Amino acid sequence: MRRFGWLLLPAFLLGCPPSSRRSAPMESMAPPPSEGSAESDAAADDLGDEDSDEASAKEADAEESSMEEAFGEGGLGLEGSGGSADDDWDAVDEEAAPASASQAGGGAEPQPAPPPARPPSAPPPTPAPGAPVSKKSTPSRARDAQVPVAPASRWPDRVVTVWFGTDRAVDSSYPGGFGGAPGGELVVGTLNVSIPESHTTGVLERPSLFRLELSEDPNRHVVLGEVTALSESDFRASLAASGSDTALLFVHGFWNSFEDGALRAAQLAWDLGYPGAPALYSWGSAGSAVGYLTDASSVVEAEPHFDTFLDLLVQGTGVREVHVVAHSMGTRLATETLARRGREGRPGVSELVLAAPDIDVKHFENDLSEPLSHATERLTVYGSSTDQALAMSAQLNAMVRLGDASSGALSLAGLEGIDATPIESSMDGHSYIAHNPSVLADLSCLLAHVPVVDRPWLSATEGSWTFSQAPEGASCTAAP
Repeated sequence: MRRFGWLLLPAFLLGCPPSSRRSAPMESMAPPPSEGSAESDAAADDLGDEDSDEASAKEADAEESSMEEAFGEGGLGLEGSGGSADDDWDAVDEEAAPASASQAGGGAEPQPAPPPARPPSAPPPTPAPGAPVSKKSTPSRARDAQVPVAPASRWPDRVVTVWFGTDRAVDSSYPGGFGGAPGGELVVGTLNVSIPESHTTGVLERPSLFRLELSEDPNRHVVLGEVTALSESDFRASLAASGSDTALLFVHGFWNSFEDGALRAAQLAWDLGYPGAPALYSWGSAGSAVGYLTDASSVVEAEPHFDTFLDLLVQGTGVREVHVVAHSMGTRLATETLARRGREGRPGVSELVLAAPDIDVKHFENDLSEPLSHATERLTVYGSSTDQALAMSAQLNAMVRLGDASSGALSLAGLEGIDATPIESSMDGHSYIAHNPSVLADLSCLLAHVPVVDRPWLSATEGSWTFSQAPEGASCTAAP
């Protein structure tokens, strides 16, 4: 069970080879011929503008999908400690959300009226003259952005289309047609994920042996459907046809298969009521509890491909803003790539959200913080002091992790730190970004560009912010 995957740490330290998590063979999907990037420079100018199963504790069936993500960068398959990789998320109990809400304030809904006066967040660093993302600077008020929509009206057939990019090797024996190793080239396309009528916010419903479910049922489970590889021109045309001017780009973490990332990206977009185009970048994770070192290498190999994918999202697609949400080891890919763009004076993204980042704090301060200030309009870090995955990562790497709220890292200059500890009650404390309703509600408003000072469920605490009440039901509007 993934929930207890961190117990495999001894085996990992002994150098056990990563195991593959294969499923029934699928039709081979050869990548389409790549095209030239003559448009990349022009596109760059646009970029800056831009499961837990139903399982409650009694049904610990979040097993296979739970720890995949929990382990993000720096932390042994355990994003650093806990025992669930980015999909560590799936290991959370379905009942954790309401429990955490009561912790944060008895479940009372916040009023949409302006919050009482309180210390504003520390101002972000001022971009150097000529920095590519200086057009909008850090949002101070909710701007001309789309607010969350009702998922059922956004996707009436309950099928979410996700535009994806991956550098995984093509392998028909894996769900989705992509395997657990880097393939050396970028493949782009679209994929469909169905969401059941019975879906609960924050839950990734999957088959469970505890319920004697031996196969997927679209009426009960979140299911990966058709996966289609496209040429770059067809990819751009498809995205342009969606009419979306924003894109939510999810980057998964350690111990995730292509299927895992696809399901999570769709569930996240659905639960957020995201009004734009859902997107996924799936790097070559081995999808194994003991493949952490292999994944740490693979995520580095993915950087040039991820960089190209960022440009593709805005090349003649009508997308003017890219919102990146990266979790666990995936935060390494997002920060390293965007920091390089910042150093080179290239366009960045509108919002960069790092959830439970398994990144060395000193490396972030010394090498990433300043260039990232030129490559993103706002950088938000969600952390927790009860993140077991990051605690283990810190021991393994002998370095404090950025997502550890107890380290004081959330108060660093250049970022808006949000401490999820008060409302997080999962076993590993690592997967709140996708399963905790309070965090999802806050993230939804963040992506609508509502300033942190206008989200009354957050309270200022020594240079960062923390949840003081549950925000479910709150409207994503800024104070006048």
